[in-house]
Amino acid sequence: MHLSGGDPGTLEAEARGIGFECLELDCYGAASFHRTRMPPGDPFDRTLAHLALERDLVLLSKDPFFKKLKSRGLQTIW
Repeated sequence: MHLSGGDPGTLEAEARGIGFECLELDCYGAASFHRTRMPPGDPFDRTLAHLALERDLVLLSKDPFFKKLKSRGLQTIW
């Protein structure tokens, strides 16, 4: 998948086409956030990390914030 100059509206379909699963923040995910103590950081990154930990998922990111959570079991690729 090539993102440069692409249409953001097609991102979800392209991601699903190569095997990614798109997840939504549901009520459970939002209500259970308090159980995961997170280091200070971007609220969106903290939410992604929480959802990955709660759902035992691997997070695709090279953001250094997520390396801080490796000892807590957060798995990342990239």
